[in-house]
Amino acid sequence: MKILVVGDVEGNISKLFTKVSALSKKVGPLEMLFCVGSFFSLTESCAKEWKEFREGKRKVPIPTFILGPSDMETAEFYSDVHGSGGELCENLTYLGFHGIYKTSSNLTIAYLSGISRGERSGVKSVSHLYSKRDIEALISESSKPGFKGVDIFVTHDWSKAVWRYSVEPETLDLKAVGSLDISYVAHHLKPRYHFCGLHKRFYERTPYKNLNSSFTKDPLHSTRFIALANYTSQEKANKGIYAFNIQPMDSIQNVDLQKPEIATENPFTELFNEEVKQRDQESEQVFFDLSGSRKRNNSEENAKPKSKQVKRLKDLPPGVCWFCLSNPNLEKQLIVSVGDHVVTLISYTVCMEIVVKQHFQIIIITFTNICFTNLPTSTYVYYTCIRSHLKNSVSNNSQNLFPHMWCI
Repeated sequence: MKILVVGDVEGNISKLFTKVSALSKKVGPLEMLFCVGSFFSLTESCAKEWKEFREGKRKVPIPTFILGPSDMETAEFYSDVHGSGGELCENLTYLGFHGIYKTSSNLTIAYLSGISRGERSGVKSVSHLYSKRDIEALISESSKPGFKGVDIFVTHDWSKAVWRYSVEPETLDLKAVGSLDISYVAHHLKPRYHFCGLHKRFYERTPYKNLNSSFTKDPLHSTRFIALANYTSQEKANKGIYAFNIQPMDSIQNVDLQKPEIATENPFTELFNEEVKQRDQESEQVFFDLSGSRKRNNSEENAKPKSKQVKRLKDLPPGVCWFCLSNPNLEKQLIVSVGDHVVTLISYTVCMEIVVKQHFQIIIITFTNICFTNLPTSTYVYYTCIRSHLKNSVSNNSQNLFPHMWCI
């Protein structure tokens, strides 16, 4: 399949589709076009051209898919559709807030509209913001049986720190570029291609490896991250158009999909670890130790240096911690699954030596002194997804099942 992706169009609609028609004649029929970044603008020429397309006086040459607005002002162009997406004119479709679109040829395209996390006025009104619910919904797709990734991921903004382990993009303030939310989504959805715009700078990093969340060490496909400049860019090195051929993932054997290629380490692993460390330092939660004693004298504790106020469980020797995977006395037969960040276990009462049928535990692998409300997004989403799954798929007793999260 021949796919075309362009960066910020910024209201140059007629020029775009004139160029697309010329490319189709030159390189052969294009299957579809994706536009990332700002599609509309507030100029009079944009309003005039758009009216002609809506009235059918001008035609969109190939199926074209765009994201939502990247600013509040251009949201008016989406007034005729809901946040769930819809056709703006013939052959031009707004994808929606978030989701995974599957074509008739089984090509999977994940999308996230918006430039930053915020609160929307309603599910029907199109906004330039995405919400926490959008992020969680996309990440939950990765927990479905048989999920191994998506073919294409399109967003407005970049993934945060995606340039790690590769050449850094030039002429950009890297501290102000990228979204941690998008990094989380890309980490879970494992796209083969990730396209974005917004910063008017072309950047194609070396492909990076995706991480396998299962027990197996089988290699996964890599991700190619490509940020596009605005469509009208005339600089050869600052591309605003990207054309490529792709075969749907579902039609490729795993062996061929996972063929080794030059790829860097995953750029997000260290980023997530840094976030956990930062939250760890900000937390002032005091924990029980496993000997049964508890710190009670607040005045005495306040007199001690802050760095010694919390006895970290990771300093305890193996065999003392009930939840360490390295503990030789761990009841390993109770382990349901081991993920990247957490372990899921069946609840078991040591004193009565019985399995608690209506409970199970989710244990964070890396001991961090954080409370439930400050969990890393990926761990929190895992918890909410598995609880939702139980409610939907377990029989009549599902309302009595409760996953217990231990933050230790």
